[in-house]
Amino acid sequence: PAMKATRRDVLQGLQAGDGRSSDVKFGRLSGAIVVSQIAVSVVMLHGALVVAQAFRDYTDVQLDLPANVLTMGVGVNAVRAAADGSRRAPLTAGDVERIVALVPGVISVGAATALPRHSPSLSLVEVEALPGTRTVPAMLAPSAAVSASFFDALGTSVRAGRSFAENDGRPGAPPVAIVNEPFARDAFGGAPLGRRFRVVTDNAAGPWREVVGVVPDLGLSVGDPALSGGYYVPLTVDTNVVFLAMRVKGEPLRYSEPVRRALRERDPDLVPYRAERLEDVNLDDRAFFANFSTVLVGLGVVTLVLALAGVYSMMSLIVSRRTREIGIRTALGARSGQVITAIGGRAAAQIGAGGVIGAALALASLEGRSLLVSRLGDGGAWTLPLVMGVLMAAGLVATWVPLRRALRIRPQDALRAD
Repeated sequence: PAMKATRRDVLQGLQAGDGRSSDVKFGRLSGAIVVSQIAVSVVMLHGALVVAQAFRDYTDVQLDLPANVLTMGVGVNAVRAAADGSRRAPLTAGDVERIVALVPGVISVGAATALPRHSPSLSLVEVEALPGTRTVPAMLAPSAAVSASFFDALGTSVRAGRSFAENDGRPGAPPVAIVNEPFARDAFGGAPLGRRFRVVTDNAAGPWREVVGVVPDLGLSVGDPALSGGYYVPLTVDTNVVFLAMRVKGEPLRYSEPVRRALRERDPDLVPYRAERLEDVNLDDRAFFANFSTVLVGLGVVTLVLALAGVYSMMSLIVSRRTREIGIRTALGARSGQVITAIGGRAAAQIGAGGVIGAALALASLEGRSLLVSRLGDGGAWTLPLVMGVLMAAGLVATWVPLRRALRIRPQDALRAD
Protein backbone atom coordinates (compact mmCIF):
# COMPACT_ATOMS: atom_id res chain seq x y z
CA PRO A 1 0.00 0.00 0.00
CA ALA A 2 2.82 2.41 0.74
CA MET A 3 4.45 1.79 -2.62
CA LYS A 4 1.11 2.21 -4.38
CA ALA A 5 0.53 5.54 -2.63
CA THR A 6 3.96 6.84 -3.52
CA ARG A 7 3.42 6.04 -7.19
CA ARG A 8 0.43 8.42 -7.33
CA ASP A 9 1.13 11.60 -9.32
CA VAL A 10 -0.16 14.19 -6.88
CA LEU A 11 0.91 17.15 -9.03
CA GLN A 12 -1.04 15.91 -12.05
CA GLY A 13 -4.07 15.14 -9.94
CA LEU A 14 -4.17 18.63 -8.49
CA GLN A 15 -3.63 20.26 -11.89
CA ALA A 16 -6.37 18.43 -13.74
CA GLY A 17 -8.65 17.29 -10.96
CA ASP A 18 -12.27 16.63 -11.93
CA GLY A 19 -13.71 18.17 -8.80
CA ARG A 20 -14.52 14.92 -7.06
CA SER A 21 -12.07 15.75 -4.30
CA SER A 22 -14.19 18.69 -3.22
CA ASP A 23 -15.79 18.66 0.19
CA VAL A 24 -18.82 20.47 -1.26
CA LYS A 25 -21.63 17.93 -1.48
CA PHE A 26 -24.90 18.41 -3.34
CA GLY A 27 -27.65 15.84 -3.12
CA ARG A 28 -29.26 14.22 -6.11
CA LEU A 29 -32.54 15.93 -5.29
CA SER A 30 -31.10 19.44 -5.62
CA GLY A 31 -29.49 18.53 -8.95
CA ALA A 32 -32.74 17.00 -10.21
CA ILE A 33 -34.62 20.17 -9.26
CA VAL A 34 -32.23 22.36 -11.25
CA VAL A 35 -32.42 20.03 -14.27
CA SER A 36 -36.23 19.88 -14.12
CA GLN A 37 -36.51 23.67 -13.84
CA ILE A 38 -34.35 24.14 -16.91
CA ALA A 39 -36.34 21.52 -18.84
CA VAL A 40 -39.66 23.13 -17.92
CA SER A 41 -38.41 26.56 -18.91
CA VAL A 42 -37.35 25.24 -22.33
CA VAL A 43 -40.81 23.70 -22.88
CA MET A 44 -42.62 26.88 -21.85
CA LEU A 45 -40.44 29.24 -23.84
CA HIS A 46 -40.72 27.03 -26.93
CA GLY A 47 -44.50 26.80 -26.50
CA ALA A 48 -44.71 30.56 -26.11
CA LEU A 49 -42.89 31.11 -29.40
CA VAL A 50 -45.11 28.60 -31.20
CA VAL A 51 -48.31 30.21 -29.90
CA ALA A 52 -46.97 33.71 -30.58
CA GLN A 53 -46.23 32.73 -34.17
CA ALA A 54 -49.76 31.37 -34.56
CA PHE A 55 -51.14 34.65 -33.22
CA ARG A 56 -49.01 36.53 -35.72
CA ASP A 57 -50.24 34.31 -38.54
CA TYR A 58 -53.88 34.85 -37.55
CA THR A 59 -53.38 38.59 -37.21
CA ASP A 60 -51.12 39.40 -40.14
CA VAL A 61 -52.72 37.20 -42.80
CA GLN A 62 -54.07 39.27 -45.68
CA LEU A 63 -57.20 37.74 -47.23
CA ASP A 64 -58.87 39.35 -50.22
CA LEU A 65 -62.35 39.43 -48.67
CA PRO A 66 -65.01 42.16 -48.52
CA ALA A 67 -65.78 43.98 -45.28
CA ASN A 68 -69.57 43.94 -45.68
CA VAL A 69 -70.10 40.23 -44.93
CA LEU A 70 -72.14 38.96 -41.97
CA THR A 71 -71.61 35.39 -40.75
CA MET A 72 -73.87 33.21 -38.63
CA GLY A 73 -73.97 29.53 -37.74
CA VAL A 74 -77.26 27.66 -38.12
CA GLY A 75 -78.29 24.13 -37.22
CA VAL A 76 -80.35 22.51 -39.97
CA ASN A 77 -81.87 19.12 -40.84
CA ALA A 78 -83.37 18.64 -37.37
CA VAL A 79 -86.85 17.08 -37.37
CA ARG A 80 -88.96 18.98 -34.81
CA ALA A 81 -92.46 18.59 -33.42
CA ALA A 82 -95.03 21.20 -34.46
CA ALA A 83 -97.52 22.75 -32.05
CA ASP A 84 -100.26 20.35 -33.18
CA GLY A 85 -98.07 17.32 -32.50
CA SER A 86 -97.19 16.67 -36.14
CA ARG A 87 -93.63 16.36 -37.37
CA ARG A 88 -92.25 19.51 -38.97
CA ALA A 89 -90.17 19.00 -42.10
CA PRO A 90 -86.51 19.83 -41.46
CA LEU A 91 -84.81 22.79 -43.04
CA THR A 92 -81.89 22.19 -45.35
CA ALA A 93 -78.97 24.51 -46.02
CA GLY A 94 -80.61 25.43 -49.32
CA ASP A 95 -83.83 26.37 -47.50
CA VAL A 96 -81.91 28.64 -45.14
CA GLU A 97 -80.11 30.31 -48.04
CA ARG A 98 -83.40 31.04 -49.82
CA ILE A 99 -84.98 32.45 -46.64
CA VAL A 100 -82.06 34.78 -45.88
CA ALA A 101 -81.75 35.87 -49.51
CA LEU A 102 -85.21 37.49 -49.20
CA VAL A 103 -84.14 39.77 -46.34
CA PRO A 104 -83.95 43.35 -47.70
CA GLY A 105 -80.37 44.50 -48.13
CA VAL A 106 -78.84 41.05 -48.52
CA ILE A 107 -76.90 40.98 -51.79
CA SER A 108 -75.79 37.36 -51.78
CA VAL A 109 -75.77 34.47 -49.32
CA GLY A 110 -73.84 31.21 -49.24
CA ALA A 111 -73.41 28.33 -46.80
CA ALA A 112 -70.35 26.32 -45.79
CA THR A 113 -69.14 23.94 -43.11
CA ALA A 114 -66.18 26.25 -42.41
CA LEU A 115 -65.53 29.95 -42.91
CA PRO A 116 -62.26 31.77 -43.60
CA ARG A 117 -60.03 31.71 -40.47
CA HIS A 118 -61.73 28.58 -39.21
CA SER A 119 -59.59 25.45 -38.90
CA PRO A 120 -61.46 22.64 -40.67
CA SER A 121 -60.34 19.06 -40.26
CA LEU A 122 -57.43 17.69 -42.29
CA SER A 123 -57.62 14.88 -44.83
CA LEU A 124 -54.87 12.77 -46.34
CA VAL A 125 -55.08 13.44 -50.07
CA GLU A 126 -53.69 11.26 -52.85
CA VAL A 127 -53.18 12.87 -56.26
CA GLU A 128 -53.69 10.82 -59.39
CA ALA A 129 -50.43 10.72 -61.35
CA LEU A 130 -50.42 11.41 -65.07
CA PRO A 131 -48.98 8.73 -67.37
CA GLY A 132 -45.20 9.00 -67.50
CA THR A 133 -44.96 11.33 -64.49
CA ARG A 134 -43.76 10.66 -60.98
CA THR A 135 -46.23 9.96 -58.21
CA VAL A 136 -46.92 12.92 -55.94
CA PRO A 137 -46.63 11.96 -52.24
CA ALA A 138 -49.87 12.00 -50.27
CA MET A 139 -50.39 15.30 -48.46
CA LEU A 140 -52.53 16.65 -45.64
CA ALA A 141 -55.03 19.30 -46.69
CA PRO A 142 -57.94 21.11 -44.99
CA SER A 143 -61.31 21.10 -46.72
CA ALA A 144 -64.79 22.55 -46.46
CA ALA A 145 -68.14 21.79 -48.05
CA VAL A 146 -69.73 24.88 -49.62
CA SER A 147 -72.87 25.77 -51.51
CA ALA A 148 -72.90 26.92 -55.12
CA SER A 149 -73.27 30.58 -54.09
CA PHE A 150 -70.64 30.61 -51.34
CA PHE A 151 -67.80 32.15 -53.35
CA ASP A 152 -70.13 34.81 -54.74
CA ALA A 153 -71.20 35.69 -51.19
CA LEU A 154 -67.53 36.26 -50.33
CA GLY A 155 -67.11 38.45 -53.38
CA THR A 156 -64.56 36.01 -54.79
CA SER A 157 -64.46 35.01 -58.42
CA VAL A 158 -63.15 31.68 -59.61
CA ARG A 159 -59.67 32.23 -61.04
CA ALA A 160 -59.86 29.28 -63.42
CA GLY A 161 -62.55 26.79 -64.41
CA ARG A 162 -66.04 27.11 -62.96
CA SER A 163 -67.83 27.36 -59.65
CA PHE A 164 -70.12 24.68 -58.29
CA ALA A 165 -73.49 24.14 -59.92
CA GLU A 166 -76.73 23.36 -58.10
CA ASN A 167 -76.58 19.71 -59.21
CA ASP A 168 -73.07 19.15 -57.85
CA GLY A 169 -73.16 17.13 -54.67
CA ARG A 170 -76.55 15.54 -55.29
CA PRO A 171 -76.86 11.75 -55.32
CA GLY A 172 -75.50 10.34 -58.58
CA ALA A 173 -73.61 13.50 -59.55
CA PRO A 174 -69.92 13.06 -60.48
CA PRO A 175 -67.59 13.90 -57.58
CA VAL A 176 -65.97 17.30 -58.19
CA ALA A 177 -63.88 19.74 -56.20
CA ILE A 178 -62.56 23.28 -56.30
CA VAL A 179 -59.01 23.82 -55.03
CA ASN A 180 -57.29 26.96 -53.81
CA GLU A 181 -54.14 28.30 -55.42
CA PRO A 182 -51.67 26.86 -52.84
CA PHE A 183 -53.18 23.39 -53.35
CA ALA A 184 -53.06 23.78 -57.12
CA ARG A 185 -49.39 24.73 -56.90
CA ASP A 186 -48.29 22.05 -54.42
CA ALA A 187 -50.31 19.11 -55.73
CA PHE A 188 -50.61 19.79 -59.45
CA GLY A 189 -47.76 22.14 -60.24
CA GLY A 190 -50.15 24.98 -61.05
CA ALA A 191 -52.30 23.18 -63.66
CA PRO A 192 -55.08 21.42 -61.74
CA LEU A 193 -58.11 21.63 -64.07
CA GLY A 194 -59.26 18.18 -65.11
CA ARG A 195 -56.86 16.46 -62.69
CA ARG A 196 -58.17 14.15 -59.97
CA PHE A 197 -57.47 13.41 -56.32
CA ARG A 198 -59.07 11.38 -53.55
CA VAL A 199 -59.14 11.20 -49.77
CA VAL A 200 -57.34 8.24 -48.24
CA THR A 201 -58.19 6.84 -44.80
CA ASP A 202 -56.88 3.91 -42.80
CA ASN A 203 -59.68 1.68 -44.01
CA ALA A 204 -60.35 2.73 -47.60
CA ALA A 205 -59.95 5.38 -50.27
CA GLY A 206 -62.71 7.75 -51.30
CA PRO A 207 -63.88 8.42 -54.85
CA TRP A 208 -61.70 10.29 -57.30
CA ARG A 209 -62.73 13.96 -57.47
CA GLU A 210 -62.17 16.00 -60.60
CA VAL A 211 -60.90 19.55 -60.13
CA VAL A 212 -63.30 21.92 -61.87
CA GLY A 213 -62.14 25.28 -60.52
CA VAL A 214 -59.45 27.27 -58.71
CA VAL A 215 -60.04 30.01 -56.13
CA PRO A 216 -57.63 32.23 -54.13
CA ASP A 217 -56.43 31.32 -50.68
CA LEU A 218 -59.44 32.10 -48.49
CA GLY A 219 -57.90 31.23 -45.14
CA LEU A 220 -58.56 27.52 -44.70
CA SER A 221 -55.48 27.28 -42.45
CA VAL A 222 -54.26 30.70 -41.36
CA GLY A 223 -52.82 29.34 -38.11
CA ASP A 224 -50.44 27.00 -39.95
CA PRO A 225 -49.30 28.40 -43.30
CA ALA A 226 -47.64 25.06 -44.11
CA LEU A 227 -51.17 23.65 -44.55
CA SER A 228 -52.61 26.56 -46.55
CA GLY A 229 -53.31 24.34 -49.56
CA GLY A 230 -56.89 23.06 -49.35
CA TYR A 231 -59.99 22.23 -51.35
CA TYR A 232 -63.77 22.63 -51.39
CA VAL A 233 -66.46 20.07 -52.15
CA PRO A 234 -70.18 20.62 -52.85
CA LEU A 235 -72.42 20.98 -49.82
CA THR A 236 -74.75 17.99 -49.48
CA VAL A 237 -78.36 18.07 -48.34
CA ASP A 238 -77.67 16.02 -45.21
CA THR A 239 -75.32 18.59 -43.63
CA ASN A 240 -76.43 19.35 -40.05
CA VAL A 241 -74.60 22.59 -39.22
CA VAL A 242 -73.67 25.31 -41.67
CA PHE A 243 -72.19 28.79 -41.45
CA LEU A 244 -73.91 31.46 -43.49
CA ALA A 245 -71.90 34.15 -45.26
CA MET A 246 -74.16 37.09 -46.19
CA ARG A 247 -72.85 39.96 -48.28
CA VAL A 248 -75.00 42.95 -47.39
CA LYS A 249 -75.38 46.66 -48.00
CA GLY A 250 -73.80 48.75 -45.27
CA GLU A 251 -72.91 47.67 -41.73
CA PRO A 252 -73.18 43.86 -41.46
CA LEU A 253 -74.27 43.67 -37.80
CA ARG A 254 -77.39 45.70 -38.60
CA TYR A 255 -78.73 42.62 -40.40
CA SER A 256 -78.32 40.25 -37.47
CA GLU A 257 -81.81 40.67 -36.04
CA PRO A 258 -83.66 40.79 -39.41
CA VAL A 259 -81.99 37.51 -40.41
CA ARG A 260 -82.87 35.88 -37.09
CA ARG A 261 -86.43 37.08 -37.40
CA ALA A 262 -86.78 35.70 -40.91
CA LEU A 263 -85.48 32.28 -39.79
CA ARG A 264 -87.76 32.18 -36.74
CA GLU A 265 -90.79 32.97 -38.88
CA ARG A 266 -89.99 29.90 -40.97
CA ASP A 267 -89.10 27.69 -38.00
CA PRO A 268 -89.73 29.07 -34.47
CA ASP A 269 -87.52 26.38 -32.91
CA LEU A 270 -84.52 27.20 -35.06
CA VAL A 271 -81.71 28.69 -32.95
CA PRO A 272 -79.06 30.56 -34.96
CA TYR A 273 -75.60 30.93 -33.43
CA ARG A 274 -73.75 34.19 -32.80
CA ALA A 275 -73.62 36.64 -35.68
CA GLU A 276 -70.33 38.43 -36.40
CA ARG A 277 -68.48 40.19 -39.16
CA LEU A 278 -66.37 38.03 -41.44
CA GLU A 279 -63.16 39.73 -40.30
CA ASP A 280 -64.05 38.90 -36.67
CA VAL A 281 -64.30 35.14 -37.21
CA ASN A 282 -62.14 33.37 -34.61
CA LEU A 283 -61.44 36.66 -32.87
CA ASP A 284 -61.75 34.88 -29.50
CA ASP A 285 -59.08 32.38 -30.51
CA ARG A 286 -56.76 35.16 -31.58
CA ALA A 287 -57.18 36.85 -28.19
CA PHE A 288 -56.58 33.50 -26.48
CA PHE A 289 -53.34 32.99 -28.41
CA ALA A 290 -52.11 36.46 -27.43
CA ASN A 291 -52.86 35.96 -23.72
CA PHE A 292 -51.66 32.36 -23.62
CA SER A 293 -48.39 33.30 -25.28
CA THR A 294 -47.83 36.06 -22.72
CA VAL A 295 -48.52 33.67 -19.83
CA LEU A 296 -46.15 31.03 -21.22
CA VAL A 297 -43.40 33.59 -21.72
CA GLY A 298 -43.81 34.84 -18.15
CA LEU A 299 -43.80 31.35 -16.63
CA GLY A 300 -40.88 30.29 -18.80
CA VAL A 301 -38.78 33.30 -17.82
CA VAL A 302 -39.58 32.86 -14.12
CA THR A 303 -38.70 29.16 -14.23
CA LEU A 304 -35.49 29.85 -16.13
CA VAL A 305 -34.46 32.57 -13.66
CA LEU A 306 -35.09 30.21 -10.71
CA ALA A 307 -33.07 27.46 -12.37
CA LEU A 308 -30.17 29.77 -13.19
CA ALA A 309 -30.29 31.25 -9.70
CA GLY A 310 -29.80 27.73 -8.40
CA VAL A 311 -26.87 27.22 -10.76
CA TYR A 312 -25.33 30.54 -9.70
CA SER A 313 -25.72 29.73 -6.01
CA MET A 314 -24.19 26.30 -6.49
CA MET A 315 -21.23 27.73 -8.41
CA SER A 316 -20.67 30.49 -5.86
CA LEU A 317 -20.68 28.00 -2.99
CA ILE A 318 -18.24 25.72 -4.79
CA VAL A 319 -15.83 28.60 -5.46
CA SER A 320 -15.99 29.88 -1.88
CA ARG A 321 -15.48 26.41 -0.38
CA ARG A 322 -12.67 25.46 -2.76
CA THR A 323 -10.69 28.72 -2.65
CA ARG A 324 -7.64 27.09 -1.05
CA GLU A 325 -7.77 24.17 -3.51
CA ILE A 326 -8.01 26.50 -6.53
CA GLY A 327 -5.05 28.51 -5.27
CA ILE A 328 -2.93 25.38 -4.84
CA ARG A 329 -3.86 24.13 -8.34
CA THR A 330 -2.92 27.49 -9.82
CA ALA A 331 0.39 27.53 -7.94
CA LEU A 332 1.20 24.06 -9.27
CA GLY A 333 0.64 25.17 -12.87
CA ALA A 334 -3.02 24.34 -13.56
CA ARG A 335 -4.29 26.12 -16.66
CA SER A 336 -7.47 28.23 -16.72
CA GLY A 337 -9.29 25.61 -18.78
CA GLN A 338 -8.51 22.94 -16.21
CA VAL A 339 -9.82 25.11 -13.39
CA ILE A 340 -13.01 25.89 -15.34
CA THR A 341 -13.57 22.20 -16.05
CA ALA A 342 -13.03 21.24 -12.41
CA ILE A 343 -15.30 23.96 -11.06
CA GLY A 344 -18.00 24.30 -13.75
CA GLY A 345 -18.36 20.71 -14.90
CA ARG A 346 -21.36 19.99 -12.69
CA ALA A 347 -23.20 23.15 -13.72
CA ALA A 348 -22.54 22.46 -17.41
CA ALA A 349 -23.82 18.91 -17.03
CA GLN A 350 -27.02 20.10 -15.34
CA ILE A 351 -27.69 22.81 -17.90
CA GLY A 352 -26.98 20.40 -20.76
CA ALA A 353 -29.19 17.66 -19.29
CA GLY A 354 -32.04 20.09 -18.66
CA GLY A 355 -31.74 21.48 -22.17
CA VAL A 356 -31.79 18.02 -23.80
CA ILE A 357 -34.77 16.86 -21.73
CA GLY A 358 -36.60 20.13 -22.34
CA ALA A 359 -35.99 19.95 -26.10
CA ALA A 360 -37.38 16.41 -26.24
CA LEU A 361 -40.46 17.43 -24.24
CA ALA A 362 -40.96 20.53 -26.40
CA LEU A 363 -40.97 18.45 -29.58
CA ALA A 364 -43.33 15.92 -27.98
CA SER A 365 -45.70 18.70 -26.89
CA LEU A 366 -46.22 19.69 -30.53
CA GLU A 367 -48.35 16.55 -30.91
CA GLY A 368 -50.89 18.15 -28.59
CA ARG A 369 -51.73 20.79 -31.18
CA SER A 370 -54.41 18.50 -32.60
CA LEU A 371 -56.42 18.91 -29.38
CA LEU A 372 -56.96 22.62 -30.08
CA VAL A 373 -59.92 23.89 -32.05
CA SER A 374 -57.79 26.32 -34.00
CA ARG A 375 -54.77 25.10 -35.88
CA LEU A 376 -51.21 25.90 -34.81
CA GLY A 377 -47.98 25.58 -36.73
CA ASP A 378 -44.87 23.88 -35.40
CA GLY A 379 -42.98 27.13 -34.92
CA GLY A 380 -40.54 26.48 -37.74
CA ALA A 381 -37.05 25.03 -37.68
CA TRP A 382 -35.57 28.10 -35.95
CA THR A 383 -37.77 28.12 -32.81
CA LEU A 384 -36.17 25.37 -30.73
CA PRO A 385 -32.57 26.34 -31.62
CA LEU A 386 -33.40 29.92 -30.58
CA VAL A 387 -34.68 28.73 -27.20
CA MET A 388 -31.61 26.55 -26.72
CA GLY A 389 -29.39 29.50 -27.63
CA VAL A 390 -31.13 31.64 -25.00
CA LEU A 391 -30.65 28.84 -22.47
CA MET A 392 -26.95 28.48 -23.23
CA ALA A 393 -26.42 32.25 -23.05
CA ALA A 394 -28.27 32.50 -19.75
CA GLY A 395 -26.36 29.51 -18.37
CA LEU A 396 -23.07 31.11 -19.39
CA VAL A 397 -24.01 34.30 -17.58
CA ALA A 398 -25.01 32.37 -14.45
CA THR A 399 -21.72 30.47 -14.31
CA TRP A 400 -19.30 33.06 -15.62
CA VAL A 401 -19.34 35.38 -12.60
CA PRO A 402 -18.34 32.65 -10.09
CA LEU A 403 -15.84 31.17 -12.56
CA ARG A 404 -14.28 34.57 -13.14
CA ARG A 405 -13.89 34.98 -9.39
CA ALA A 406 -12.27 31.53 -9.23
CA LEU A 407 -9.76 32.40 -11.96
CA ARG A 408 -8.76 35.57 -10.10
CA ILE A 409 -7.77 33.69 -6.93
CA ARG A 410 -4.06 34.12 -6.23
CA PRO A 411 -2.20 31.30 -4.50
CA GLN A 412 -0.97 33.52 -1.64
CA ASP A 413 -4.53 34.76 -0.95
CA ALA A 414 -5.89 31.23 -1.04
CA LEU A 415 -3.32 29.96 1.46
CA ARG A 416 -4.13 32.82 3.85
CA ALA A 417 -7.90 32.14 3.59
CA ASP A 418 -9.60 30.57 6.59
